Amino acid sequence: MSDVNDPTDLANNRELIADLSRFAEGVLTEQQIRRKWRHLDTSVWDAPDDALVDAVEAERVRRVRSGRAAREKAQNLAVQAPDILGTIMTNDGNSPRHRIEAAKELRVVADNGPEVAPAANVEKFLIRIDLGGGETFTYPNNSDATPPQKLLPIKQDGDDDGVV
Repeated sequence: MSDVNDPTDLANNRELIADLSRFAEGVLTEQQIRRKWRHLDTSVWDAPDDALVDAVEAERVRRVRSGRAAREKAQNLAVQAPDILGTIMTNDGNSPRHRIEAAKELRVVADNGPEVAPAANVEKFLIRIDLGGGETFTYPNNSDATPPQKLLPIKQDGDDDGVV
């Protein structure tokens, strides 16, 4: 097992680098980082080596370009939305219109939506391929699938009947 305080290993520790990038972006606090990585020597915090700093900076650039940094920051802010909306809704000094809008938005935030929808509401589909000569291929090949209403003919080379 390698030493966790070895700077070479730290520069290759993807989890540490990702956490330090989140700290630099403001997604995690210094307290969260120090608590998670409390086994690290204080010299790592006070004077990190250049390889570790370069790795963190490269990870920050990657996270920004992929959009992951923005998504994580937005998720942290979205968690605060119910508290803010609740304050607007319960403040008697706010106009009734604003209080009603806050209540509506809270209802949207509280609704789990399609994640809890029963499987019976899932749309079914059927693929039917006419192979010619009266032969067809149907997917899925089960008896409870509903056949399509009507298949449109496919225009063959040389057909000039105007049907596509």
